[in-house]
Amino acid sequence: MGKKQLEVQHEGKTYYGCCENCKLRIPQEENARMAYDPISHQLIDKATAIIAISDKNDNVVYFENKANYEAFFNK
Repeated sequence: MGKKQLEVQHEGKTYYGCCENCKLRIPQEENARMAYDPISHQLIDKATAIIAISDKNDNVVYFENKANYEAFFNK
């Protein structure tokens, strides 16, 4: 990641947040723990996803597998 991330534990999984607000949101809000893979469009758990920076603004994307990661960056 471009910035230091905070580890947040929830139900035996590790999630990563960018700020103190994430430490509150991740355990309380399911949408803070889930994301859509931009290739498969499947809803995936961020704790098990492949995470990558997608642009110069340090935005991130989540992938359900390495093949989708590679497909996204080899467009």
